[in-house]
Amino acid sequence: MEHPIHVFYVKIPQIPIPRLTPYLSILDEEEKCVFHRYKVDHKKVEFLLGRLLLKGVLAKKLRVSPHEIAFSKNEYGKLFLIQNSEPAIHFNLSHTKGLLACVVTKGVEVGIDVEGTEEDHLEVMKTVFVDQEISYIQNQKDLQHQKEAFYLIWTRKEAVMKAIGKGFSLPPLSFSVPVDRNHDNAFTYFTDTPTEGFLLSCAIKETAIEPNWCIQEVLWGELLD
Repeated sequence: MEHPIHVFYVKIPQIPIPRLTPYLSILDEEEKCVFHRYKVDHKKVEFLLGRLLLKGVLAKKLRVSPHEIAFSKNEYGKLFLIQNSEPAIHFNLSHTKGLLACVVTKGVEVGIDVEGTEEDHLEVMKTVFVDQEISYIQNQKDLQHQKEAFYLIWTRKEAVMKAIGKGFSLPPLSFSVPVDRNHDNAFTYFTDTPTEGFLLSCAIKETAIEPNWCIQEVLWGELLD
């Protein structure tokens, strides 16, 4: 039986902060403090649009107002719904410069990571990738394919760390991810290019379900409707 897993992404625009002021009501008091602590406007935009996306999607799932959606955190900072359904809704949010993405499903832990793929970070491989992952990257035919391999592995690794709920408290050198298939003994993976210059990966804990990955763009203006 197929199990739907929904992935949503938003291209982050440049928006004057005053235009967003009416939408701060979606934030609880702690979230407002986080918003105001950011020193640069683009981080404020990123944070607020992320909450608008998450709360809007989750509100539809639970058939409540987005203002009723409230989060708690585990000791590593992963968000959970305070009031949930049965089976429980699981979700995760990721952002990089220019793009937001979230994944939502029921009954299974999930993590997501999205990265811009233009920059070359190959010099950090030895600090985050195990030997076979490094060899896979180095065996690619040119720099562009090496970068693609790097981000495939990196997004999958971070998606696993977030699905487990430990983030970087789980050392990325302590495990490996598959590069030539979409599952291993612990996780099932989904990797996609939502828009040019970006790569996202999701990971769900391996179960008997057959995941049906559904990816959808949300226009940022829709978040402000």
